Amino acid sequence: MRGILRWGLVGWILALGSMPVFGNSLDFGIGHTGLSLGNSPYWTGLRLNAVDAEVRRIDGVNLTLWNPLPNPDAEFNGLALGLIGTKARCLHGLAIGGIGTTARERIDGIGLAGFGVGTQRLRGLAAGGILTRVEESCLGIAISPLVTNVTGVTRGATLAGIFARSDTTSGLVAGGLLAFGRQHDGVVFSFGVAGTGGRLRGLSSGLLTSGAQNAQGIMASGICTFTGEDATGILAGGACALAGRKLRGIALSLGVAGAGRQLDGIAIGGLGAGSGDRIRGLAAGSLVVMAPDVTGISIGALNGVILEEINLEDFLKIRTVNRKHRGLAIGLVNYSADLQGVQIGLFNIAGNNRKWLRILPLINCHF
Repeated sequence: MRGILRWGLVGWILALGSMPVFGNSLDFGIGHTGLSLGNSPYWTGLRLNAVDAEVRRIDGVNLTLWNPLPNPDAEFNGLALGLIGTKARCLHGLAIGGIGTTARERIDGIGLAGFGVGTQRLRGLAAGGILTRVEESCLGIAISPLVTNVTGVTRGATLAGIFARSDTTSGLVAGGLLAFGRQHDGVVFSFGVAGTGGRLRGLSSGLLTSGAQNAQGIMASGICTFTGEDATGILAGGACALAGRKLRGIALSLGVAGAGRQLDGIAIGGLGAGSGDRIRGLAAGSLVVMAPDVTGISIGALNGVILEEINLEDFLKIRTVNRKHRGLAIGLVNYSADLQGVQIGLFNIAGNNRKWLRILPLINCHF
């Protein structure tokens, strides 16, 4: 009996495979409802077919045995199973493909495949064994062990074992080596590099590097954290924590912390802290604190000066940086061309004091 059933099933599959694929089927039911064997374009119930081609609408369960031909108008509602894959215009429900699951317009529900899942719009979950691609919008979760790419808007999560990209995200983007996008409101995380080409609002953490053009929130990394322009919030990096233009908040680093132009807040660097234009707040570094204009407190071995060179002719070649300091400076060497406050250190230089008071040990002041 088992042999008869086995050969009967093989014969049925061969018979289906030998049929013309366009619109031929053996149907058991009434009004396109029941059981259909073959390429029925419309069906409600259970449909088994060798090769899907020019399907219109299937409601219920659809099983495809071989590689489907293009189905630009197909709509599957319910469970769609493809031993090789499933191709459709819209997939509503659960779609599983051995190699691929593709919906030209949308997936509403769950799309799974051994190699990859692709669609224009996703509402639900899409998971491919190697690649998951959403071209326009994702409302839910797009995930893959290797690469997940959402070229449009994500409201939910974009996750990948190696590379995760979402152009515009409200939610989570996480990639093992790289998590990247253009605009993020939420969390960007990677064991390698977490990058935002435009604006970040939320948290960005890359164990190696975390970067954004503009950031509002918290950015942290093991090596380097930076923004191309402005940052509002907290920057923390092992080697550097820098805002390319303006920082309003806190910068912390074992190396260098600061801003390219303006720092309003706190910058603490294990080696140094500074700003290319001004500091309003607290800046501290073990070696150097530098800014042309300081209002607040600066703490460092060299405050307002930079040691450029040590040689046998001049011994020490020092370049002065600070033009104006309002507040307190603590260090070995403190310099300001225009001091309105107090300097405490080994050498204290206030360029606007009288000549005999310009360079003093231990303490200098001008009010």
